[in-house]
Amino acid sequence: MVSLSTYLGVIIVVVAALFSSPPTTETDFRKFLIKSLQKDSNFFESTLRNPLKSLKHKLSPVQHYSFGCSSFVYYDTNYFVGYKKNWVNLGSVERLKKKITSTLKKSSSEEFSNLFIGANIVVFIFWQFSYTRPFMQRNFLCSMENISSGRIWCIVLNNISHQDFFHLMINMSSFYTFLPVLWSRKSIRYQLPLLMVGSGLTGTFTSLFYFNIIKGWGHQHHGASAIISGLTVILALLFPTRTFVVYGFPVKAMQLLIIQLLIELYRMANVQRVGVDFASHLGGMVFAVTYYNYNYY
Repeated sequence: MVSLSTYLGVIIVVVAALFSSPPTTETDFRKFLIKSLQKDSNFFESTLRNPLKSLKHKLSPVQHYSFGCSSFVYYDTNYFVGYKKNWVNLGSVERLKKKITSTLKKSSSEEFSNLFIGANIVVFIFWQFSYTRPFMQRNFLCSMENISSGRIWCIVLNNISHQDFFHLMINMSSFYTFLPVLWSRKSIRYQLPLLMVGSGLTGTFTSLFYFNIIKGWGHQHHGASAIISGLTVILALLFPTRTFVVYGFPVKAMQLLIIQLLIELYRMANVQRVGVDFASHLGGMVFAVTYYNYNYY
């Protein structure tokens, strides 16, 4: 089990790395803009056609934020991240949002469902082989050990990772059942990736904080349950009277949410070291409630 002192050591090392070098400045960013312009093969031609372009890179206002030797910049509808005077263009969030929205408009709920379920099935298959399991444990399980080793992508990848067939079946059957209903509401359809990623990440961080920091149990988290919990909340709030068949019994969406919430609270009151990760479920639900309040109130 990784101790609390190890967590603090990792945090100290990260903070020390961030503040060990001189901070990137707005001047550094403008030099980067000029250099990127000069690397353009059509630099002279574009300069003759638009002589104000170079001046714009020198004088146009930027929103610059520094943290240690790293910086975050918003300039000309694009976002940039700088570290030790090296810059990466993250592109335009609005442009990315429009591209995602356009893709979702052209897709059906069945196509989106097949994509998500297919990814989960592929990951599940890789868990079943002994020679791939060490790789899966390092990259598709979210644990403090993996994070402290620099494999921070496990924070995202664990949300499509299942070792147990029953765990996979419950989550994927729920997703397959809920998605067509949510897809019928355009406002949800276009923001579904945000809702899923937000629920998954919030569930992951809630699980890490509760089991690893508060309980100190060295907990390892994986599964799409936080995403499903988030979707359950949105489903119940937008379609409270929609009826589903659960284990052979007809249940309305709001009733299903109340039942799940009571079960999670019971698990929290009777928490065990080995068992269902109620913290991730509640984290996903909290994000969904926050999303609903922000977008519908």
